[in-house]
Amino acid sequence: MLTVKHIRLSGEEALYETPTARYTPGPDEQKAGAGSTNDPATVWITKRDGFDFPLTGGTVFVMNEAGKTVARYDIGASMVPVA
Repeated sequence: MLTVKHIRLSGEEALYETPTARYTPGPDEQKAGAGSTNDPATVWITKRDGFDFPLTGGTVFVMNEAGKTVARYDIGASMVPVA
């Protein structure tokens, strides 16, 4: 199980437990003509009911069961400094 921490643009923080997390890039990161879209960069988590839930804007940290950060996504104007 993974723990996902989402720091929203407002500074609010939320923690989610999820079996999977996946990232879809925004239009600035996609190669032109390769299925590009105007959808924003998004981290998708799977909720307990099995449905995918989108996280957009801010910064997302994905942590493994040991609490180690295994991925970080800046998906909008982030307030979190890059170390």
